[in-house]
Amino acid sequence: MDRVNYTEFEGGFNQVVLEESFVLNLKTTMSFVDFPMEFAVNENYPLYTPPPEKDEDGEGPIYSYRRGRIFFPNMEQVRWQSRIQPYIDPASGSVDYGAIDYFYLQDGTYYLAGYWGELEIVCGPPILEIDELKNLPRESAPSQGNTQSPPA
Repeated sequence: MDRVNYTEFEGGFNQVVLEESFVLNLKTTMSFVDFPMEFAVNENYPLYTPPPEKDEDGEGPIYSYRRGRIFFPNMEQVRWQSRIQPYIDPASGSVDYGAIDYFYLQDGTYYLAGYWGELEIVCGPPILEIDELKNLPRESAPSQGNTQSPPA
């Protein structure tokens, strides 16, 4: 079977750039995997706004960011190929998990990797939620695709 990149998944995955997004945490249980994220959104995002202006040195963000999560429901199997302790800044205590460097589906298994490690997941289709859309009243909320609400 061919490899299917995350940007081709249903449910709004074409609205985010995971390689430029930030993993805020990683929760794994026997029944689900949850990635709280700071998503880099692209022009496909229904409430897209351009990133803030660059400063005089040409520095500044190239993406706009929104909080949300990627949730893997109906877990059948989770395999850690490697697990890496995230960097913890000694001065601030903040944790750096990095980004999701790759995320694809092949032969019924989702493959993900980043600074935090490598995962293989067999489960139902992943759910992408962006808080800004989730918190809008239903009648005015643009569709994120999948409307299933996983547990928090």
